Amino acid sequence: MEEAYQHKSVFKGSVAKVLNAGVNAAVHSYDATSDALIKVVKVVQKAPVLPQKAAGVFCAGLGAMWPSEIKEVEAIINEYEIKIIALYVEIGKEEAKCSDDENPLCWSV
Repeated sequence: MEEAYQHKSVFKGSVAKVLNAGVNAAVHSYDATSDALIKVVKVVQKAPVLPQKAAGVFCAGLGAMWPSEIKEVEAIINEYEIKIIALYVEIGKEEAKCSDDENPLCWSV
């Protein structure tokens, strides 16, 4: 009875050690990767101008956008939103002009 208990205890202890080692390895690799990424970001921030080719690879590879590009895209989106709102207003005006019998947007069966 005691041997079976001791055997289970040894088995559980070894499983715990293996899991602990695996988790420790994962944590260390995460720490190393994050530290390396932080160092790369600091170097990139200190660089006055990235060479055009390197900047293209960096942006294209990670799918990142420069802040100026983000502002341009947001401006374009805002223009489209204003145009869409204006179209909804026009649709509402046209709908208000028509009677219920003539309303092209009313699909009664």
